[in-house]
Order: sequence, then structure tokens, then C-alpha cells
Amino acid sequence: NIVAAGLVDGSLEVHDIRRVDNDDEEDDDPDSILSSLSLHTQLLPEKGTDKKKPASCRAVRFSTDGTRIYSGGSAGDLYCLDAERICTFTTNPEKSITWSIETATEGTLNPLTVIHPFHTATHLLATGDDVGGVRVWDERIRSGSAPAPKSSSKKSLPQGCILSWKENEDYISDMELAQDGNTLLATSADGRLAVFDLRMARDPSQ
Repeated sequence: NIVAAGLVDGSLEVHDIRRVDNDDEEDDDPDSILSSLSLHTQLLPEKGTDKKKPASCRAVRFSTDGTRIYSGGSAGDLYCLDAERICTFTTNPEKSITWSIETATEGTLNPLTVIHPFHTATHLLATGDDVGGVRVWDERIRSGSAPAPKSSSKKSLPQGCILSWKENEDYISDMELAQDGNTLLATSADGRLAVFDLRMARDPSQ
């Protein structure tokens, strides 16, 4: 009954749709909102002009157990929020932020387009971006509850990013984890399907 919505002004809203069903039928504007949080606040350059426009929320997903909400922005940032806290109306919704990543995508100011949580027990999360990049994150490393693994890769990756690929030439439109838990599928606007074997990619640069 809880719905999370990302808005073009960069904010995230959480609604309880039961409030709509229980509201007075004569009320033209039923109040279903539980919380609103301004997350993606960057000002981005507007193509062809010297003007800047506010960032927008491009992707929103709940974790598989419903305890967390993930939000990705058009500036490439990624947030993880405590679902229980943000679903409780408060004057300080910022306290619901569990962790955040300023640049979670390939390159700078590259919109994050897809968020796909794995099964809760794995603590893993996959993201896709506007230029075809796919990354896998370990939330335990990002939150500081587990140490970062050592890597021989010369490629600089954000804390918590354990795998990174760039196989597509256009934005990632959707992702799905196979039932075996070892294969990640990603579709792209370039018309191709990318298949990643999570067991083979020992080095994040591969």
C-alpha cells in the first residue's frame, strides 16, 4: 500500500494509497502523502544554452524486503533511505538517509536510469546509467559495516562498487537477475541484451 514517486524537481515522495480509498469522496484532493524529501538538488547545464536546470529523480526502487528505498538522480547520484523512517511524517526527513553516492555512474553528470536490488541476503544492488554502464554495489561496504576488498584494478571506483561494465552504447532500460543468482541481464536502448556472469568478474575492471 506504500508507493514511492520520484519527481522532476529532484524530490522523492512517499504515499499511502489507503488514504485515498478512505478519504471523503467529496474531497477533490485526497492527501495520501506521508513524506517528501528533496534529494537530487544539483543544478545541471542545459544543452544548447548557458542556463542551468535542476536535477530530477530518474529511478526509484524498494529493496526486496521493503525496508529500504533507493533513488537515482539525473546527476548520477544514488541514495539509500530507511523506508520505515521516511514513511513516518517528520520535520527532519533527511535522517532517513542511510547512505549516498555523489557519482554512481560512468563519467560525470550522467543520469542513473535503472536500479535493481538483488535478494536481501546478498546485500547487493545493481545500477544502470544513461551511457550503457552497469555497476554492482555491496551495501555493507557502502554503509561501512564491511571492509572494502583489495583490487589490482587501476580503475578508480566509488566506495562500495565491486563490479563495473560498459558493454552498451545507449542507456540501460532494465535489468534482471537470473534465478541462478549468478547471471545479470541488462537491456539497452541500443537494442542489445548484455549478459554478465557475476562469478567470472573477479576484477571490477573486467
